[in-house]
Amino acid sequence: MPIPSPPVLGSEYDDIAERTEKLAAAFTRTTDAQGNSVPGWTPPAGDEVDLGRALVRVFARMARHAIDRVNRVPERSFLAFLDRTGVTPAEARAARVPLTFTLVARGDAEPTVPGQTRVGAKPLPGDAREVVFETEHDLRTTRAKLAAVFVRQPDGDRLSEHTAEATGARDAFFEAFDGGAAAPHMMYLAADDVLGLPAGTPVTVTFTVDDAAKWQALHAPQAPLVRWTYWNGAAWSSLTLDAVPTTSITFKIPSDIAKISINGRSARFLRAELQAWPAAGVPKLLGAQVMTTQTQTNVAPTAALSSGRVLDLSLDFYPFGEQPRLNDHLLLACDQVLRPGASVTVNVTLNDTTQPLKATDAPVLTWEISTGTGWKVVLADVKPTSATAKDVLRTTTPFVVPAEAAPMTIGSTKATWLRIRLSGGSFGKGLAIDYNLTPPKMTDDGYRPPIVKSITLTSTATIKNTKPLCTTEDERACVDRDLAAPFAPFTRSGEAARTLYLGFDRAFAPLDTYLYFQVAPLDPVSAAKEANAAVSGSVTWEYSSSGGAWTPLVCEDGTGAFSASGLVRFVGPKDFGRKALFARDLFWIRARSQLPAGVSSPRLGHVLTNTVWAYDATARTNEILGSADGSAGQSFKLAARPVLAGQRVEVREPSAPEGEERRALVEAEGDDAVSSEVDPAFPGQVWVRWHEVEDFYASGPRDRHYTIDREAGVVRFGDGRRGMAPPWASRNVRAKAYATGGGADGNRPAGTVVALKTTVPYVDGVTNHERATGGADADTPGDVKTWGPSVVRHGYRAVTAQDFEDLALEASPAVARARVITPDFDVIKAADNPDTAGLGALAPGALVLLIATNGPDVPPAATTGLLREVDAYLRARSGPAVTLRIAGPSWIEVSVTQLDVVASSASGLEALRDRIERALVAFFHPITGNTDGGGWAFGALPHESDVYRFVMAIPGVHRIGALTWTMSPTGSSAGPPEPDSPTRARVLIYPGRQTVQIFSPGGT
Repeated sequence: MPIPSPPVLGSEYDDIAERTEKLAAAFTRTTDAQGNSVPGWTPPAGDEVDLGRALVRVFARMARHAIDRVNRVPERSFLAFLDRTGVTPAEARAARVPLTFTLVARGDAEPTVPGQTRVGAKPLPGDAREVVFETEHDLRTTRAKLAAVFVRQPDGDRLSEHTAEATGARDAFFEAFDGGAAAPHMMYLAADDVLGLPAGTPVTVTFTVDDAAKWQALHAPQAPLVRWTYWNGAAWSSLTLDAVPTTSITFKIPSDIAKISINGRSARFLRAELQAWPAAGVPKLLGAQVMTTQTQTNVAPTAALSSGRVLDLSLDFYPFGEQPRLNDHLLLACDQVLRPGASVTVNVTLNDTTQPLKATDAPVLTWEISTGTGWKVVLADVKPTSATAKDVLRTTTPFVVPAEAAPMTIGSTKATWLRIRLSGGSFGKGLAIDYNLTPPKMTDDGYRPPIVKSITLTSTATIKNTKPLCTTEDERACVDRDLAAPFAPFTRSGEAARTLYLGFDRAFAPLDTYLYFQVAPLDPVSAAKEANAAVSGSVTWEYSSSGGAWTPLVCEDGTGAFSASGLVRFVGPKDFGRKALFARDLFWIRARSQLPAGVSSPRLGHVLTNTVWAYDATARTNEILGSADGSAGQSFKLAARPVLAGQRVEVREPSAPEGEERRALVEAEGDDAVSSEVDPAFPGQVWVRWHEVEDFYASGPRDRHYTIDREAGVVRFGDGRRGMAPPWASRNVRAKAYATGGGADGNRPAGTVVALKTTVPYVDGVTNHERATGGADADTPGDVKTWGPSVVRHGYRAVTAQDFEDLALEASPAVARARVITPDFDVIKAADNPDTAGLGALAPGALVLLIATNGPDVPPAATTGLLREVDAYLRARSGPAVTLRIAGPSWIEVSVTQLDVVASSASGLEALRDRIERALVAFFHPITGNTDGGGWAFGALPHESDVYRFVMAIPGVHRIGALTWTMSPTGSSAGPPEPDSPTRARVLIYPGRQTVQIFSPGGT
């Protein structure tokens, strides 16, 4: 800041009046006839006023005004000097903001929001004007909604979803080309006939693969790459394996295994999850078998019937009735035991009252298993071990349940049944009459039916499932597999580039479409990496065509490969088609990136449709300024002012410029400098855009140049010697386009630019998801005095580090702090501190500029719009060999965790606590804090003594007891850098939470 000029005259009004009264009294003194001194006018006593004193005061007031004008002579001379050296006040600048329009919910209309649609901001206290933004160009809206956002990183096999961040459901940024977590690769196996067995049953799953070594590498004991889990009803839980896996795994069925639906199939699934992609690759799976050997002892039947009569197995019962007849039978249901392949033994305990058989009885039993539609004999001609034995129901040889065994509904019970049928002989003939005798003879043989006290089943079963259900899931997409055909259990994408995928629920119309991407500012280390990169990153855009292939998307990338927030413009593809990716069937657009080695991925926030840039300005077009008369230095005045940068002034000339003149014009103003517009009233004449210059000192007689006074709105042309004079013609000077307005009050918070001033059919509303930035008031003379001397030094060219810092401050009034990090050529320091290569190892010609802003946020981070503005300003004023990256500071949060203060008075303790906490927040503010209100410089950290001194100066504080505080770098667990650390220069503090406890003078 320049030293204020000392005043030429320092007299104040009272001093002038007092001295004038004394002089008036002296000069009016006279002498009488005797030569004696006679007083003239004498000032009245006290504050009395007479005519003389009134005249003196009028003179004193006028003299003070003259002195003030004399004292301003050095300031005017200084400002005149700055003006002569080319220092000009900066003009007002308009704030810019992305506006997002929402459509009415009903209907399919996709209206166009016209360019220059006006949207007002909510009024704020102290507003001197209504802040209204105008859209930059036409916006064709779309009803397509962003439904999914994924990032795939082939190197490292990573995949992450960021739909919530991109749609605004979660307020956070994400890495555009960093896949984050490992990509999911899973294989699911289900065999409910085995996995549905009781808990603790041992199970072996055997795999047939084409390369056993690769399979075993997946299950290496030291670092297994596959983790086996099962679903417990709420989450996937680790499966405890009984041995080191080879081509098979062995485990016991968990007690809490539950069914889950995978790709539409509900079963008890095992899951093999790949933790990291194996270096040797993945073998192909040729087959799988799930097997268990199960022994179940004394299992009670779940149901029993005797020739159709339901039995109560808790009581003794007659299995074939009290008078058994041929085909009387016992039915036993026991799905737990009667499984195909099981070896079953029936254990029968007879009641002690069961009578022995007679030799003439010879009962024969047939054992059968239900097949769903009939019966399959498993034991035939079962007879007692002796003619008089009771053990006809006991089997000495187990039977094997046939493969055809299947449930059958009998009565109300559906189950697999065992039927024991009396197929021959008897258990006594009962009462009989022999009619062959005369007279007929009646005999009573009686019945000796078995009486069963208890009956159970014991089985040993080897249960195999050679065709278990199998589903693979890669990158969230599930595929049901047939184990009869070889397949890889885990597959990954064949893409080579890191890719951002955007999935939309419907196709875009084949018209101009805009997508807005919010890009986060770089941190200092990332900026240094980009500054050192040999080449910049690039992005290739593609879309999913109706044939399923990826097709190049021709677009205009306003983000500069995600280097700054901006719009990506393209025409909706006519062959836009759905594609199944990441288990989502959507219309996909993707951005493939080629990041230089070591460069960090850009970070994205909102990804928005129906969004367009808008400016806090009023646009005017085709304004006729007047008629040129060919005179020297002719000037014209615009109708509105102040005029913002970017105006286009055109002159209608008799013919188009040719040769070198045209080339110079195109180089300065672009290919459309000579308009193709035809005016029937002036055939053969053309509108030519002239070029703005600061002055005519370097202009030649044929240079189509003009100057503009933006505050006054005056456009001035050359005199024919320095700058060409417009040719004589009627109404041939016009402002093709210009904008007026701007100011710092246009920097409105997010969510406040919401009032549509223009009705647009089918548009329901509008909002700004980000803060408007870039607005600035025109410089005052005081501003010019502040930064003018630095302009004299650098002449608007950035050469030294100080030049870059000064020009960054001049680039925008939003920049409050600037610090340049330059290449470090200290070889010894670099060798001693290899871990600080992030900023201490910049390549020659590479610079990192750290800036902090005057924004309302804490910490006041720079927006990407401001970074872009500063970057453009500096690049236009620096050499082509300079590689410049702009970033925000490394923030350090300063929090007082305990501050015990003894108050001077017992009253107002709560108010004192609030006042101290607010004062500490203000004290630690990076821009307006510190004891002098000038903020904290880069690298400056407060000391404990600073806090003591600051708090003790607050009225009401008697003394300070305990003080505990922390300084925590944002995003790091380490403490603040040491004073001699190369990273110290990039840190800036900001206030965190301040905790103060107040004690009364008595200590309570």
